[in-house]
Amino acid sequence: NASELIFRTNTVTRFTVSDSAATLTGTGATTLTSTSSMTLNSASGSALTIDSGGTGAINLGTSANAKTITIGNTTNATSLVLNSGTAGIAASSTATTGTAFSLTANSLTSGKGLVITSTSPQTGGNLLEVRNDSLAAYNGTLINLSASGGNVNNVGTMLGIYNLGGNSKMQSFYVQNSQTAGPTNGLVRFNFTGVRTANSGFQIDDGATTASTMQINSNSLTTGTGLALSANGLTTGTA
Repeated sequence: NASELIFRTNTVTRFTVSDSAATLTGTGATTLTSTSSMTLNSASGSALTIDSGGTGAINLGTSANAKTITIGNTTNATSLVLNSGTAGIAASSTATTGTAFSLTANSLTSGKGLVITSTSPQTGGNLLEVRNDSLAAYNGTLINLSASGGNVNNVGTMLGIYNLGGNSKMQSFYVQNSQTAGPTNGLVRFNFTGVRTANSGFQIDDGATTASTMQINSNSLTTGTGLALSANGLTTGTA
């Protein structure tokens, strides 16, 4: 009939079914519980929306027991979109060993595994920052790039840094180290362990016409060596 449907227990209204729409409204704090698994489905091609009525938080899987929380699937063009306002997106983990965050893209043959972009006219800040401010007896690697497979057709680049602004005065690569007790093998080390029979281990191609290709400033040295070259195994050629 044209009247709403009201569910009451102990004379208290618990649920109301609208008389003009398929709307079920709980009175006060509302809990839906199942004695087995529970599924919420919309019709094929129709959206399923879960939201709070205003600024209330939306919590998924927040009870204090271990579980796997799965969002999305890998079928065809399925996509996962995360949108955020000015408060940003935060991901945290209590993992002490293993992997805290993993991104797997095993189907890629071309394209990109992870892209960070910004069209904002930045005047400062960092688009990507990796840091640890609590190192103690550390002997690992903060950022590790690794590629395996000795195929002769591997002719790409493990790390590419491209500054394509013709009038830009940005440095392409900057390293600062404030240690006073330098490591045995140098503050910056290039270690080429492959036994090559041709080509160069280090090459600089400079298109400048009136500038310096390389400059070494050791103005604080009172003893020592500004540049040392060692080629103990050399039998022919020039160090």
